[in-house]
Amino acid sequence: MFLHVPTLKKLMKNAYNNGNLTVGMIGNGLIIGCATVYIWLEKNTVSNKIKAAIMELAGELPTDGVTFTASKDGNQMYLPWNEVYDVKPRLIHADKRYIVTPIIYGDSKYDAFRFLQQCNNASNIKTVHESFMSLIDPAEIDYEHGEGGIQGPYSSELGSTFYWSTDLCVLGIPESKLSRGLSRQILNSLTSIHFDNDYSGLED
Repeated sequence: MFLHVPTLKKLMKNAYNNGNLTVGMIGNGLIIGCATVYIWLEKNTVSNKIKAAIMELAGELPTDGVTFTASKDGNQMYLPWNEVYDVKPRLIHADKRYIVTPIIYGDSKYDAFRFLQQCNNASNIKTVHESFMSLIDPAEIDYEHGEGGIQGPYSSELGSTFYWSTDLCVLGIPESKLSRGLSRQILNSLTSIHFDNDYSGLED
């Protein structure tokens, strides 16, 4: 599965410390929720590294049909259903393809953000936290179990969540809103560049 495990473990630990690490076994999928990032994994092919990461924090793996939160105060079992757990089904409704641009905004005082641009719509620019992008690791693709290449990101026109996927894994990353003046100006200037075309001539 195309997840960078050290980054995933760091994200899970942070969610655990803040009381919002969610794990569940729903249908044929294992769900991992880290606050606003949600992941679906085909349950029969989840790597031992990811299982161990869950066990290290939660002390147990979810059984079929059970979803719970894990925190320092213990596990809260049998959470009520929440639509955010539908990571894989929601991918179906993400009908717009986005391009991961080479542009990152950040400075010493603020976090780093990656700019995404909708294909065939250069004016639609979105941002996601760069730390979430570090979750994607093509070197971890599970060829032994037939996992293919990574598809995405996909989202809707409004782009509130962006999805990367294979047959065995779906990663949902939330949009990050930029409000500072400089970041907004940079975002607006990127609409003049069509990243789905050959823009190498701009470097001449």
